[in-house]
Amino acid sequence: MLDNRIENDGNNEVDEGRKRVKFFVEEGGAGGGVDPPPRRYPRMSNSNINSTKRADVDGILVALSNRHYHADSTITTRGQGQRTLLWRIAAGLAIVLLCRSFLTVDVSPPDPPPINRDSSSSSLSSSSMSMSMSTTGSGTYRGMPWHNERTVSVETLRETNFARCDVHAVLGEDGTSVISDWIFLEEMPAVNVIVHTLEGKYVVFKQRKYAIPGETLSPVGGFIDVGESPNTAAKREVLEELGLGSRRTLRAIREEFKGEGERYDNGRSIRGDDDPRGTTTLKVEEIVRIISDNANPPVYDNYGLMDGFSRSIPNVDYDADWVYLGRYRTAANRGGGFLYSYLLTNAVPLVPGGGTINYNGNGDDEDQSIILLDEDDVIKALAGGKFQEVKWAATFALAMLHIRGGMPACCGSKTE
Repeated sequence: MLDNRIENDGNNEVDEGRKRVKFFVEEGGAGGGVDPPPRRYPRMSNSNINSTKRADVDGILVALSNRHYHADSTITTRGQGQRTLLWRIAAGLAIVLLCRSFLTVDVSPPDPPPINRDSSSSSLSSSSMSMSMSTTGSGTYRGMPWHNERTVSVETLRETNFARCDVHAVLGEDGTSVISDWIFLEEMPAVNVIVHTLEGKYVVFKQRKYAIPGETLSPVGGFIDVGESPNTAAKREVLEELGLGSRRTLRAIREEFKGEGERYDNGRSIRGDDDPRGTTTLKVEEIVRIISDNANPPVYDNYGLMDGFSRSIPNVDYDADWVYLGRYRTAANRGGGFLYSYLLTNAVPLVPGGGTINYNGNGDDEDQSIILLDEDDVIKALAGGKFQEVKWAATFALAMLHIRGGMPACCGSKTE
């Protein structure tokens, strides 16, 4: 009889357990004040809940029949709490490692491509590539350093004959703050000249430059010597590099050497017209002297900058073949020197062979070849980015603007 009571009591507890489990599974709450058994796996969707009910009920009934429900519930709750804590710790570590991986990503630029050398070129040794290698061409900068009312101080870091790197302290636009680390590059003023021959061709260089990838097209150009006017520098550069000049310069040469017919036109009579077909044994240096003797010293404006158009001697004929296209700062805030742009039209040969024999530039890269382009070719080259320096492209664009009638007369379309 005692066994029957125990069996009945067990059956009653099982029935009560079924009711509580049914309420927990179907209604999502606790019944009769008794805590439901802990969830051992994620909540299922409605489509899977029927299959889940049987597993839940069977497990709980086994616990109730063995009189271990409360102990099992307590142990399971503690185990679940420990597992939850471990999961949180693991998730936190994963987040930390993920953040570290993002923070340590290498965002540095890729290494530059290897230097290609043909078989005729010697390979670069490690000593020649060293950043501590000695530099050539060092000296004292020959130009006029820039400063204005906002310049507080200037410290020179390094200089050569043609350039200088400074650190300026500059007064801010508010008039009180000072920018003490203003990097500024001084560079000698330079000229660019677009040369258009009497035959209607544009003379262009194809060359390589240290800071330009691959080959580029360029006009004639070079630094202005100390005490030289921009216009004289333009004439000298065209003469040295191409042996060309204006028709007026040609007449001046004939006038200068009219008693030395054997040195010009190969002994033919010296004519006063603009015939460019003669040859000469004159040296470039002699013609440069004629250009310099007939030129004017540079004129300076209120900022101490040379004017590329004004003349120190008034009422002298202008050379109609030379067109002044303007003066331009190459880097608005960082210096870079000033560029004077010119166009030479109707260019004629002044010396045979084109320029100084074995012409050696002024320390810059000067390995170049000459090509002739018509106007359409120049426009296509401009549009295609073949002139890879902005000063060259701008000077050619200004020349095309003038030739096509777009350059206003106010800008001084003719020069000395």
